[in-house]
Amino acid sequence: MKDGPLLECAQRLFDVFITIDRSLERQHDLKKIDMGFVPARVPNNRIQSYQSIFGELKAAAERVKPGEVIVVMSSLLRDARPGGSRLPLQ
Repeated sequence: MKDGPLLECAQRLFDVFITIDRSLERQHDLKKIDMGFVPARVPNNRIQSYQSIFGELKAAAERVKPGEVIVVMSSLLRDARPGGSRLPLQ
């Protein structure tokens, strides 16, 4: 299923959409969609990669508003940035 029809259907059934799709924000105007989005930035799609951010994902899902995006990034990715710089969590 393509993103457009998926999002259209999902907004009727869900309040929050948690995803690892890195291009969703660039491909769609999420402000027009009636659910919140929580992109999870993890090294890979294995359950072990999510374990350290489960609490952050849950908290983001509880506070995100329709049309809003809250990015949750694994510390493995933040710490791996050149120079040890960290990206701010939104």
